[in-house]
This record gives sequence, C-alpha cells and structure tokens, in this order.
Amino acid sequence: ILLLAKADIIFLIIVFGATLILGFMSFYFFSNIKNLSEVKQEIKNSIGKRIINQATNALGIDIEQCKLIKPVIMHGDAYSNIFNQYAYNMKDDFTSNYSFLVLLFSENQLFYYIYTFSLISDEENITSGEFFYKDVVAFKTESKKVEITLMNNTKTISKTKIKFTLMTTGGNAFEMIIKKKDEEKIQGMRQLLREKKNAMN
Repeated sequence: ILLLAKADIIFLIIVFGATLILGFMSFYFFSNIKNLSEVKQEIKNSIGKRIINQATNALGIDIEQCKLIKPVIMHGDAYSNIFNQYAYNMKDDFTSNYSFLVLLFSENQLFYYIYTFSLISDEENITSGEFFYKDVVAFKTESKKVEITLMNNTKTISKTKIKFTLMTTGGNAFEMIIKKKDEEKIQGMRQLLREKKNAMN
C-alpha cells in the first residue's frame, strides 16, 4: 500500500480506518493496486460498530435504548457536488463523494445520522436528527435519474439510481441514493412504522 502523507488523508484515516480510506485513494489514484471488488469489500468491512458508535456519539444517545429493531446502515455514492470538488469513474460507476446513513429505533423515536465525505479533499458533512413515530409519514423509495459530471468536467451524463426519502409531517427530512439490496431493510422499517401507527389509533 502506498503511504500518502497529506494531512487530509491522515484525517480521514483516523476517522474511518486505514483499510477504507487507503483502499479508496488507491482506487482513484493508483488503480493498478486495487480493483473495484477489493474497494467494495473494504467498505463492507469498515462499517458496523464503528459507524454506529459514530452515530450514537453525534446524537448523544445510548445504543441500548435503540434496540427495537436492529440498527439500519445504508451507504452509497453521493452524486451531488456538495464540496465543489468532484470526480466520477464512469467505467466502474464510482464517485469521489460517499455517504453513510444510520437509522436507530427506540421505543418512541427514530434517530438518523448521515455522514457524507469526500475522498479527494478533507471536506465532510454531518446531518443528524430525530422524529417521533407519529411524525414519520413514510419511508419512500423510487428510481430516479441523477446528473453526473465526469472527471474532466466537460460532460454530464444521467444514471438511474434508487432514491430513499424519509417523509415527515413537516416535509422530507432527507434524501439519499441507496443500493438495490437496501430495499429489504426498508421493508422492515415500514413494518415497524405500521405497527407504531396502529398502536396510536
């Protein structure tokens, strides 16, 4: 593995662990070292307790209070240029902006934590919050075209992705691009919401 001495890379390594970040950076800048399947495996290995702890610390809650159902973790490419620096690998459909979403369920509330970061700069964005189940309207998924600017910034293409939306009585709380397999997790969340709504009636 190549050692990168940049301060922003060191910061990301501290936050996410060496395997995740060095794998990503190798993919983008030293493609002969890592292939896409290895990078995806490193992402898979790097989520779990680490990202849940990050979420509970940011939310100021105890995980023991949020075991109504198993914590839901979803992660995927972020296609919006929120950091003013953006790279997209069209061959492997991979982007330099990446997001993690953690959903935690207590007896009366839903907590969410979103961490979006850039692999080519030290930029990051954190969003978190909570809703009582009575204020949650639906967990919505839909296929949607997203606009992607290529690495050289000279061309924009459209890709169809699955968008997940948390809908509340006050409007949409957030939207996020997710993977096809995450739809199974959402079904369990919908069942829980139905049970909570029925109990209120």
